[in-house]
Amino acid sequence: MNIEKQKIRIKNILKKDLIKVFSLSGVSTIVKLITGIIRTKVVAMLIGPSGIALVSQLNDTIQLFSKISNGGMTIGVTKYVAEFKDSETKCKSILSNSLKITLILSTLSGLILIIFSDYFSRIILTDKSYQSIFIVFGFSIILFAINRLLLAIINGFKEFTKFIKINIISKIVILVYSIILIYFLGIYGALLSAVTSQSIVLIITIFVIIKNPWFKKQNFMGKFNLDILKKLSGFTLLTAFTFFLGPIALITVRSFIIRNISIDAAGYWDGVRRVSGLVIMVITQALTIYLIPRFSELKSKLKIRKEIINTYKLVIPILILSFTIIYLFRDIIITILYTSEFRPMRELFLFEFIGEFFKTVSWVISIQMISKAMIKTLFVTEIFGNVFFILLSFILISNVGLKGVVYAFTINYIVYLAIMVVIFRKTLFLRYMYK
Repeated sequence: MNIEKQKIRIKNILKKDLIKVFSLSGVSTIVKLITGIIRTKVVAMLIGPSGIALVSQLNDTIQLFSKISNGGMTIGVTKYVAEFKDSETKCKSILSNSLKITLILSTLSGLILIIFSDYFSRIILTDKSYQSIFIVFGFSIILFAINRLLLAIINGFKEFTKFIKINIISKIVILVYSIILIYFLGIYGALLSAVTSQSIVLIITIFVIIKNPWFKKQNFMGKFNLDILKKLSGFTLLTAFTFFLGPIALITVRSFIIRNISIDAAGYWDGVRRVSGLVIMVITQALTIYLIPRFSELKSKLKIRKEIINTYKLVIPILILSFTIIYLFRDIIITILYTSEFRPMRELFLFEFIGEFFKTVSWVISIQMISKAMIKTLFVTEIFGNVFFILLSFILISNVGLKGVVYAFTINYIVYLAIMVVIFRKTLFLRYMYK
């Protein structure tokens, strides 16, 4: 009897959406890991630490302008599509209004990139010879923006299988595309692939969703709706700004390392960030797909608390086990992923991983600010977190060298987690407060 109960219990657990998302994203994660490892190795061999630093600078710039081109509202689109997916009128209004905002802002973003391409090349990539990269990005950013919007809509409809299918195909295509460009054009090819690859992904996205009932011309052709615009504008005006801060903070700190230590040192830091990124993408991909629409649906604080606890039961053991194994075998991993040039990065692993642990734990709680449209709170906490990280990095790098950046990263997210616990104390400690 007990065995039968256990079988039923296991079956019920496996039916849960979160487990389904992790299962569905399993193949995607393996593909992302393999393609990420191959791309990292190719980039390390062909363009070295300095090349990785430049590519990372450009990638953060791409993130920044991609968010500007969508008005930072992709998460808002996911939230409101999930919330109103059963109302055809409201859902159509969200789709049409979000597309209009995307087209307007991506066009303006493209013009800025083209007009100021020389300035961006000198300030961000420290060399005006890369001006053409920003011109190409200026023309292609509208395709970036449309792809990001479509992915946000897919996520809002909780079409997890399609979302993950797009991720798998796009990772393989981008890997082949970027390797070809890097092989023939070196650093320039790596930069060119970064600003054009997502445009290619748009073709894949459209191919996957072409037969979806919501993907019809008439759903994107509605009139401006002031109520929907007001809802999305909260994300456009404030959330957008807060999410700009992340890439800006990374660009600022990386530039400080390049000026005060060396461009290779910046490459070592980006190298260890890439390794930790390969680990946490296993978790963040599934959580991003699952938690935002899930928290948007839940109205009860007790249910949200239960969802957070269940998430931690799954996530925390994975984090601890993964980071421990990688830390113990970091020398072998550096040899496999990079080259002997990258050996100095071994000293950065411990505090980078501790910081990533606290970042992920705090992020699970902070998703409520997005799903519940707590825009002002998100605005204040993101400004504080990023400014604190920049200032702390400047101080610690100046005093202890490159290790200072991972010390600053860890301290910043310990403080950020404490802030999240205080803000959401009524949800997290609900059971104890009302006993």
